[in-house]
Amino acid sequence: MTQDQPNEPQNQPNLNLRSTLLVLRDYLIELLRKWYWFLLLGAIAVFAASYYVQKLQTTYQANSSMMLSTETGGGISGILRMAGQFGVGAAAGGSELSSEKLMDLLSSRQIVYSSLLKTIEIDGKKNLLANHIVSILYNKPNAIKNTSIEKLTPTENELLMSIYSSITNGALISNVGRSGVVHITFDSSSEKVAKETLQVLVTTLRDYYTDKAIEQQRLTYNIINDRVDSLEKALYSTEYNMAHFIDEYRPALRAGSLSAQKLMTQDQLKRQAEILNVMYAEAAKNREIAQMSMLSNRPIVQIVDLPAYPLDEKKPNIIIIYVLALFLTLGVVTILVVLNKLVRDALKQQP
Repeated sequence: MTQDQPNEPQNQPNLNLRSTLLVLRDYLIELLRKWYWFLLLGAIAVFAASYYVQKLQTTYQANSSMMLSTETGGGISGILRMAGQFGVGAAAGGSELSSEKLMDLLSSRQIVYSSLLKTIEIDGKKNLLANHIVSILYNKPNAIKNTSIEKLTPTENELLMSIYSSITNGALISNVGRSGVVHITFDSSSEKVAKETLQVLVTTLRDYYTDKAIEQQRLTYNIINDRVDSLEKALYSTEYNMAHFIDEYRPALRAGSLSAQKLMTQDQLKRQAEILNVMYAEAAKNREIAQMSMLSNRPIVQIVDLPAYPLDEKKPNIIIIYVLALFLTLGVVTILVVLNKLVRDALKQQP
């Protein structure tokens, strides 16, 4: 008895391994017995995959790229630096260019809505881009009448919001390359919609970005220009009054018999004309500098590539869909068979 006891721990691992192998064999046999489960659910999975494949469409990918630059003309920059030394004009700071800012603007509602409400020509028909999209993809012609975002009706706004969501939720993708060039892609089930939509988007973005980057300089120029116009009118009015005064009192002026009051009036008109002349000259000079500042701060936004036919086709990978469906079926059936056997064995063990 004492000699057999040490052998029991050595036999225990062998018993555990044998029990595990027996259990695995039972489950394998159970899986083989339930072969019709695999066949039935496999047929259902293939049918579902076929239905899903029929719903998939070939998409077309339009590609475009844009490049930003902060370089300004050397002549204008030199003039501005020279003007700054004399204390006239403002420093040309400009807006900081950013590729990330450009990408954020591309998917903004302002840019997308403005693009959708632009009139373009497709297949010889001129219409709003939004109407072209709705007509081609949803077969609803002329669904939008207004061309201004502020004048959209609730129905039109809801339709535009639907198009905007479909554009920004995966269809429109942008990224920045190592050289700073912004690459943009747009996918659509219609080749024409893909090309025209991306083309309008990038041109709208270029114009909007360029316009907003010099908004401060343009505001300054407009203020100075209005001041120049008012000074010019005041100067012309004073000069006209001086000419009228001379014509009216020409004999007295020649004879030197002009009264002191009239002489004072003449001096006031001359002084007023001189002051206005100096102010007008200074304002006109500042206007030119403000205009040069506006031009020098205007960013260079170049469209490197525009989408062109034929576009790249993106066809769904049918083989991968069927393989995934079969693997999913295999996993589901295996789990069901195992659970079924576990429940059945548990019920058998109950007294």
